[in-house]
Amino acid sequence: MRAVLPGKPESRLQALATGYWESRRITAYITGNALAILGDPDKLLQTVYDDDPEPLQAVALDEASGKIAVCTRRAVRVYRPFGLGRGEVDALQWALQATFAVGESGGDDGGGGGGGGGRPAISLSWGASEELLVAHSSLELYQTSSSTSLAHPECSWRKRLASPVRLASLSYDSAYIASVGEYDRLVKVWRRLSYGTGEVRFDFIYLRHPQPVTGIQWRRPHHIDQTIENALYTFCADQVLRVWVGSDSHGHQHLQLWGTLDLGEAIPDTRQQKESPAAGDSLRWAFVMDGGDLAAATEKAVQEGAQLKEDAVALEHLITVANRSPEICVVLDGRGRMSAWALENIGCKTKKSNIFNVAQVASSELDFLKGYPTAVGVPHVEAYTYCHSGGDLHILLHFFDGRIEVYHSNVAALFDRNPKRRRLSMTGLWTGHSAPVRKIVRNFSGRAIVSRTEHGQGVIWKHELDAKRTGLSRQVVIPEQGHIHRMCLLRKGRFVVLLQHEKISLWDCRQSEPRALAEGTYDVPGKPLCLLILPRHQVEDYTTAHIATITSEKQGIVWEVKFPFYSRNNNNTATIPNGSKHQQPSIREFVKFSLEDAGDLAYVLPVDPAGTAPHVSGFLDVFARDVAISYTHSGRVEFWTARVGHGGQGAVEWLSTSAMETGLCNPALVSGSTRKKAALVNTDRSELTIWDIRGARLEYAQEFENSHTICDLDWTSTPDMQSILAVGFPHRVLLLSQMRFDYLNQGPAWAPIREISIRDFTPHPIGDSVWLGDGHLVIGAGNQLFVLDRQFDAASSLVTSLRLPQRRAGERHWDLFDVVQRLNGPLPVFHPQFLSQCILAGKIVLVHAILMALHRTLRFWVAGDAVDDYLGLQLEDFYEIDHTAKTSFTKDPGQYLERRMSYDDGDEPFSEEVAAEINERLTRVDIPQLSGHEQIQLVDIIECVGLVEKQRRSLDENGARFMLFFRQHALRKGRTSEIQMGWREINWAYHSTSQDVLVDFVSKQHHGKMLWENARESGIFMWLADNAAVKAQFEVIARNEYTKNEPKNPIDCSLFYLALKKKAVLQGLWRMASWNKEQGATQRFLANNFEDPKWRTAALKNAYALLSRRRFEYAAAFFLLADHLHDAVNVCLNQLKDLQLAIAVARVYEGDTGPVLRRLLEEEVLTIAAQEGNRWLASWAFWMLHRRDMAVRALITPVYTLLETPGSPALKSKLFLTDDPALVILYTQLRQMTLQTIRGASKVTPKVEWEFVLHNARLYDRMGCDLLGLDLGESFTLRGLLVGLAVGLVICFSNMYFGLQTGWVSTMSMPASLMGFGIFRLLRSRLGDDLLPFSPVENVLVQTVAGSMAIMPLGCGFVGVLPAMNYLLRPEEQGPIQLGLGKLVLWSLGLCYFGVVFAVPLRRQVIIRERLKFPSGFSTAVLISVLHGQASDGGKGADAAAAEGGFASLAAATTGEVQAVSGEGEAVRHSESWRRNVRLLLVCFLVSGLFTFATYFFPVLRNIPVFGSVAASTWLWTLNPSLAYVGQGIIMGPSTTLHMLLGAVVGWGILSPLAKSKGWAPGPVSDWENGSKGWIVWTSLAIMLADAIVSLGYLAFRSGAQYVPQLGDALRSRLVPSRRPHAGYTSINGDDDENDTVPSSNLRANEASDSNDNNPLLGELEEEKEADDAPLDQQISDRMVVVGLVLSILFCIFCIHIVFGNLVPLYATVTAVFMALVLSIMGVRALGETDLNPVSGISKLAQLFFALIIPQSNKSSVLINLVAGAVSEAGALQAGDMMQDLKTGHLLGAAPKAQFWGQVIGATAGAVASAFIYQLYTSVYQVPGDLFQVPTGYVWIFTARLVTGKGLPPMAMEWAMGAAVLFALTTALRTQTTGTRWHPLIPGGIAVAVGMYNVPSFTLARTMGGLLSWWWRSAMGWQDTPLIVLASGFILGEGFLSIVNLIMQSAGVPHLA
Repeated sequence: MRAVLPGKPESRLQALATGYWESRRITAYITGNALAILGDPDKLLQTVYDDDPEPLQAVALDEASGKIAVCTRRAVRVYRPFGLGRGEVDALQWALQATFAVGESGGDDGGGGGGGGGRPAISLSWGASEELLVAHSSLELYQTSSSTSLAHPECSWRKRLASPVRLASLSYDSAYIASVGEYDRLVKVWRRLSYGTGEVRFDFIYLRHPQPVTGIQWRRPHHIDQTIENALYTFCADQVLRVWVGSDSHGHQHLQLWGTLDLGEAIPDTRQQKESPAAGDSLRWAFVMDGGDLAAATEKAVQEGAQLKEDAVALEHLITVANRSPEICVVLDGRGRMSAWALENIGCKTKKSNIFNVAQVASSELDFLKGYPTAVGVPHVEAYTYCHSGGDLHILLHFFDGRIEVYHSNVAALFDRNPKRRRLSMTGLWTGHSAPVRKIVRNFSGRAIVSRTEHGQGVIWKHELDAKRTGLSRQVVIPEQGHIHRMCLLRKGRFVVLLQHEKISLWDCRQSEPRALAEGTYDVPGKPLCLLILPRHQVEDYTTAHIATITSEKQGIVWEVKFPFYSRNNNNTATIPNGSKHQQPSIREFVKFSLEDAGDLAYVLPVDPAGTAPHVSGFLDVFARDVAISYTHSGRVEFWTARVGHGGQGAVEWLSTSAMETGLCNPALVSGSTRKKAALVNTDRSELTIWDIRGARLEYAQEFENSHTICDLDWTSTPDMQSILAVGFPHRVLLLSQMRFDYLNQGPAWAPIREISIRDFTPHPIGDSVWLGDGHLVIGAGNQLFVLDRQFDAASSLVTSLRLPQRRAGERHWDLFDVVQRLNGPLPVFHPQFLSQCILAGKIVLVHAILMALHRTLRFWVAGDAVDDYLGLQLEDFYEIDHTAKTSFTKDPGQYLERRMSYDDGDEPFSEEVAAEINERLTRVDIPQLSGHEQIQLVDIIECVGLVEKQRRSLDENGARFMLFFRQHALRKGRTSEIQMGWREINWAYHSTSQDVLVDFVSKQHHGKMLWENARESGIFMWLADNAAVKAQFEVIARNEYTKNEPKNPIDCSLFYLALKKKAVLQGLWRMASWNKEQGATQRFLANNFEDPKWRTAALKNAYALLSRRRFEYAAAFFLLADHLHDAVNVCLNQLKDLQLAIAVARVYEGDTGPVLRRLLEEEVLTIAAQEGNRWLASWAFWMLHRRDMAVRALITPVYTLLETPGSPALKSKLFLTDDPALVILYTQLRQMTLQTIRGASKVTPKVEWEFVLHNARLYDRMGCDLLGLDLGESFTLRGLLVGLAVGLVICFSNMYFGLQTGWVSTMSMPASLMGFGIFRLLRSRLGDDLLPFSPVENVLVQTVAGSMAIMPLGCGFVGVLPAMNYLLRPEEQGPIQLGLGKLVLWSLGLCYFGVVFAVPLRRQVIIRERLKFPSGFSTAVLISVLHGQASDGGKGADAAAAEGGFASLAAATTGEVQAVSGEGEAVRHSESWRRNVRLLLVCFLVSGLFTFATYFFPVLRNIPVFGSVAASTWLWTLNPSLAYVGQGIIMGPSTTLHMLLGAVVGWGILSPLAKSKGWAPGPVSDWENGSKGWIVWTSLAIMLADAIVSLGYLAFRSGAQYVPQLGDALRSRLVPSRRPHAGYTSINGDDDENDTVPSSNLRANEASDSNDNNPLLGELEEEKEADDAPLDQQISDRMVVVGLVLSILFCIFCIHIVFGNLVPLYATVTAVFMALVLSIMGVRALGETDLNPVSGISKLAQLFFALIIPQSNKSSVLINLVAGAVSEAGALQAGDMMQDLKTGHLLGAAPKAQFWGQVIGATAGAVASAFIYQLYTSVYQVPGDLFQVPTGYVWIFTARLVTGKGLPPMAMEWAMGAAVLFALTTALRTQTTGTRWHPLIPGGIAVAVGMYNVPSFTLARTMGGLLSWWWRSAMGWQDTPLIVLASGFILGEGFLSIVNLIMQSAGVPHLA
């Protein structure tokens, strides 16, 4: 217990008593109607509640007997101590000894006069021999010793007084009584004249004082047995201390004055006080430190010694004073000053008093009145001091404002004159309430709480997080306000709002006295249910808050609260910001609202803060902080968040962030946390349930005994966001901690870890409890508050299986948060649960790696060594290597377990022998991270993995899972109550292709004698798929049941044989059962013909008779004999309670398609599955019913929603155990297995799938398997798709803009991946990146979607073909053709699919087998791996190796290939690198965008005459300094841009002037028809055609030469019968001879030799390449490819026909599509080898081909030619883009299926978006025009006219032919010099042609970019990534900001120049 606040001390002079008894300090004080008894300042021994309605007045403690007396005005109670004999300090308690009314017996002066029992008793004092003085209107002495009557103490003396006594004190030897009345100046001292049992007599004298006496005190002896001279100290209102002593100590003479001390002069007034005296400046407190206390304190100070030289001086001074044995009077002014005076030699023998000053000190530590700036309201203070031997001096200050402060001090430091010396240290604060606490409310941070009583008194407490001092300090007491509905704290407890009936008030609690700031009334229907603090509208506005209440009528009010300005660093000062006006505090109604969506509302409560600090984002979404939890009468729990002011002034928006129907009606209590956990208590408060509302699951249910009523629920969480729930009962609090989900043992998700009982401290029931911000728990019980810290004793833990690591030196207890973290958080990788989940996930290779690492660790382990949680494995090892199974039903079934992973070439492989060695070591080593039970489970799992490894060649993936868990089940069967395998394992076996192996394995586990109970345990008749096998095994069971007992009893097997319809066999068995008395009757009965209805009726009668005798199994057999299968099944279900037996009998008796089995599955099995929420059972049942679509959906959808007549699911169906994360594994397997499962999976939306993945990731995290949860993110995600679409839209705009200008379009896959990465980094909390990090495979999806959108402007012809049709086609050519938006969209969609689908079958050839590089795809993969910290730039050798690598070769790159990013420093550098790149991208984007914006107002910037005005105006030699074109040149590279510059020089510098001067092009240079601009296009066309024909022809010839021989070999292998031997099994029996089977290695060699006789090694390599592909479930199925290709081709033909009608004949369209497919193959190969997709050449070849098949007489020949070229270009472009993306994904381990669908979705969105963008640009700008010259449109139209014989300009043919011949030769030379250093120097035809038909302004800018690229890479040797970022920013900036120019152009904004 950290601190205790025992209650508010009463403001009475004798409300506190302290004393030293039995070597311990005891302090008791009155609080309300209770007595708090304490030992140490923070240790409450007992609380005694007094049932008397009269308030307690005084308390006194007897240091001799330990008795405590307490009194009201009418009665006295004496309590005696007990429990010391138990030897435990905590056992000390006090019990009532006697109760008596004052003045009951005896007379005046001992002889008479009744005392009047009704007189008030107001003072108590103990004397010697347990004598008690009771002073009121009389003085009375009572004997309370054990020698007298304990129940009724004897009054030995009574004396009536003239006036009531205010103070009375009995000297320690009972010789004197001193008493004084209210405002009395006379102290009456009674001297005792006689002792003994006889008559007691006193006489008295008066001690006169000038003013009223305020205090009296007798000198205390050093110990109770010491005899000292009595001395009386009196304190008077004249601020003078007087000391009185007896004149004769032996004769007990009357007292006389010994000396005086002026307390006012003891502390001189300061100059300021003298000049301006004020009331209260002369305040003095004084107390006398007895000589014994001074001696003990001095002894302690001497023992501690002096730390500094200055301290030694103070210590010497103290020793000098103590040697004179004085009493010390300490005087305080409460404002920081103290004076100490020694009273030496007090006694009657001293004739002259000796009083001297000891210390005069001023220190801020002595300022006890900091909360009282003026003297007004300063409370009265009573001071006490004590010091026992060996301890420090303690000072108790009882402030009459309701607190007691306890200080301890080194007395030398206390009296040290050094002002800097530390003097006091507070060790305790005793305060609280004076009435029972009813409610405690905390602020959000947990730094302040407010507690209130039932009468409305509130106290605000402050808490310093992680402070070493007392847990709570009182801030302010709010006076009683009557009934308070709700209250809330604001601004760390500075302000409090009270909600009362029709009134709300705001209080300022920054000073010691609270102040009401504002008040308002309200009127709203219903009872207020809550008071909620809403998130701030503006975070920086800390002087405004909004609070809300919601009533039972679902109506609410929001109030706006204005605070006065204050300093946020100092609670007690108000500061007005500079320039701000004073803000008047107010509280006003802001808005009223209605919460109609809340249902039949029962209650609304604020959520308990838990987890991370709130983040105010301004968004109203499910990520916003929850502010309230509501629940309805029907049990619906809902979390709510709110936003203020965003919908306009005076508006509030409410959003339900999470909701769930719990099914618990009318809960009595509900509590929720911001972690979206909710705890519900049923109506009678006996059952607790804990729910995860976000996960929609029940996590815990516990019913308590009726005597344990649940009263309170409170949430908190650890810094790691693991939840803790405090469950309050009347006298105890149970702490429940969340646990890891344990699907292996089906363990609880929550467990009690600590029980806190307050019954030992107080008998009062608990009123409320609350958590503080640092995990301390405050419990309010009665008047008191108990603050319990996180100290946790493992020995008293309620979790018996908990094993904690060793404590550090000096630590006695555990920290609660550490214990909870031990029960949660990531598991060590060798934990049995982690290993079992790896096995379920198919990560058997990872399991082997972990076990081998454990093997190495244990091999070198010595006692005392720590075992690393990760066993030395790097985090990258869990993700970089493909641990999943890559199997199919057509491949080697052992491949699942055959893949090896070695982290050290010298490591031995995992085997059964290694498993045995590990287990042998585990029997001798206790692993600290595992409990004993967990370590046994680890041994079992290792044994099972070793066993399965032995059988790996004969098992498939699911069979291995079943075998592992079945063996594990068998090993732990004796230790658990589980009697059969779960439906999860049954599903694995059911979907296994190795069932015969599993049957053999299960049979051998039972030594070949499998009985029905063994079969039921294994679930064999549930998972056997072949009905013939079911019957065979059922017959085996029948035989074994018959032979299991001696003598053999046919009754045991009757049910089985009759289910098999083998009555004859049963008859034979009965013939041998001569010992059975039923033999004869049974034989005769079975001999009848049961086809006869008569005998069937007889069998029925016998069945019912057997039922009445409770022979149920035998009765079921007779039902079968009567052919009543349905009744037999019912008996198995209802009487035998054996579902498996019922199903097995039905399957055997009527097969798998019988009506009884169907009805059983539909009505019983599915109903059970729905009620229990058992998805495994439901999926199996649907599969048995041949509803495989439903079987798939059942894995991801609640079962009850799939039934036609859904019932109400039971509470068990919502339990977390129904959410097994292995469901996602089976779902992934089944969803693509058949067409029916595909149909079922198609009904599951991507959003549902994504939520399912997130849900399972959270499950893995809760299980402690977060490494698996992070690996769960699929390649296809909704967020990745959305980000890809957003990025693609930006690039699509850019490409349309540049395409219409120059015809240049880029997929920009590298910038897309970079932008996607940046978006996820910037918006990680919004995109769920904190929960499921943005992975490389998800980045592949982003760039795939973005790239497919980016190429749509070119792929759908918007930058070339369509402008040619729309603007350049002549009327005689059926033009121009104007297409509306609808037809543009239809045209685009028709062209965007078939190329994508056709690329899929090409993937296996060019990526898997040939492993072509695809340079752009490889570069994108490297960039992604670098961005995600998986790799860094490697050398050229590493690049080549990785580019030709297999599946996930970059994700799994080792040191020799792509270096893994490791280490904290590297991670920091990586984080800084991406930030720099994103910053560079934004800067370049803005600079380029601003330049684009400027070109609108100054169009001259697009054409700068750098070569003079003549060259510019006449010959079009200008420079367009567009940064976008510089960026394009950077991406193109120096070689391509220089070739383009060569084309520009030849075309525009030589041919254009030549054609102009010769008159071949007489028109203006810029004229496409008659000018040289149009003339040189023909030359560029010839160059493009020559390049295309040569390059594609070369590819076609080489491919044919390479693959024709292989095709012939394949045909021969098909035609000639194979002599391949049959593959056999590897025997399961370990004792079998291994030579009887063919080893798998030999089998593979034989298979390879069949297909590659000449080169067996080549065959093995080809098989390796085939196998090194994505898992089967991640690939696109052949069926989907075939169906998709056919549908996409038909759709393309249909769309073209709809758009163009009869203008384009059907045969031309069909021919164009199929020609596009053929040409796509060449384009893909060229792209893979050279990184250039010759789509322009392909389109020109298509146009040339169609010129041959389309008659020139056809008026539409030019149009048909354009359409044919467009189709070919679209197909090749789409196929090439898809292949680049597939290469990227292949290298990074992304799922091809996800990429395929991403490409389809992106292409669809891009096609639609491109149509809209094209329509937008062409409607605003002139096309062709100055900005959009559409040069490729002219190229298309000129090509069409050329090949259709439309004629050429003069001399164009001659020059074109010459150029064609020349560049045919250069292209051929380039193909032969690929890879040499001369290759870049040979001009490329396409680049030269592009430079020729584009005006020089674009080419010059691109050349600048190319040269910059050369300088960056070659000259400077810098990394490529920043250069790519630079270029991307330039391109995207101009492309996207062109939208602004577009808007201004459409709005008619004028140009400036």
